Amino acid sequence: MKAKSLRTGLLVLLVLLLSSAGALQAQEARNGTNAASQLLIPLGGQFLGGGGAAAAVTGIESVLWNPAGLDYGEGNVMVMISRRNYIADIGINFAAVGLRFGTLGALALHLRSFDIGDIPKTDEFNMDGTGETFSPTFFTLGLSYGRAMTDRIRVGATVNLNYESFANVAASGVTFDAGVQYDNFLGVGGLSIGVAIRNIGTSMRYDGPPLLVDARTTEGERSVTKYKVVAADADVPTVVDVAVSYRVWQGLSVSLTYMENTYGPSQVQGQLSYNFQDYLIVRGAYVQNTQKQGNLEGPFDNRPAFGATLNLRPVLGVNMAFDYGFIPAQFFENNHVFTLRGQF
Repeated sequence: MKAKSLRTGLLVLLVLLLSSAGALQAQEARNGTNAASQLLIPLGGQFLGGGGAAAAVTGIESVLWNPAGLDYGEGNVMVMISRRNYIADIGINFAAVGLRFGTLGALALHLRSFDIGDIPKTDEFNMDGTGETFSPTFFTLGLSYGRAMTDRIRVGATVNLNYESFANVAASGVTFDAGVQYDNFLGVGGLSIGVAIRNIGTSMRYDGPPLLVDARTTEGERSVTKYKVVAADADVPTVVDVAVSYRVWQGLSVSLTYMENTYGPSQVQGQLSYNFQDYLIVRGAYVQNTQKQGNLEGPFDNRPAFGATLNLRPVLGVNMAFDYGFIPAQFFENNHVFTLRGQF
């Protein structure tokens, strides 16, 4: 039975690698033209830059990185709430709840939403503003499933509904994530690997009444009619994470991810963490682009991040933890991530 599960896990791993390579190759020519770039913003406080997340993440936070880790941990109920103070006064909120069903696996429902605030409205006749404002709506609603095939191999998948709207135009699309995790890889205790492919799905196109434009003839007395401006389709940014995590010594762990995506440069994401007897975990992370970007370098590229986790069980008597992350940024204000999660 274990040999069969091992073969199944390795087959899933191979399929993910092959399918992800095909997806990236298929979209390479459209790099930089994708929709829904907000799907690339890391959330949660445990993996600040994504280093090792696809291999090491477990519990409810798995829905953000690799749903394979969902069916691992204590208790049958999992909850998580998080907020990231992003750039330009934008806040990103995330909430998730999950249930484990014994050998059947685990399910989780999750929602991420963007608090963008009010934006002054301008048009071609009022470049300084019309006096009106509008507030964009961006959210992703997801359903994840994960199952432990053995005590070492886990698989999972997620379906997401992505929705964007502003000024009476809107776009939506469906994306899928899938992943596999393998603990004690090659018989090495504490060595875990993981592969996750995220954001494979339909393209997005904006539509709505503002795309109806007055059409006036230059000849004759024909009345004003309407014609519709058809917006172009845009693909979502497919991401592939290949990760490894290793418990080096007692509470010391080192994690590494190679991330390939269709929206920007490839990245190597590293993270080092130390667990002080399950009371406090401190961590440092670094994200390095594999190609030089020059003036196109992002605000979080090639710079460190720091964070910590406080175990609340000694205080509250229940399995809960508080995560904090500090992510320096160039050009914009530094980011702060606050997360509260628990298993019951």
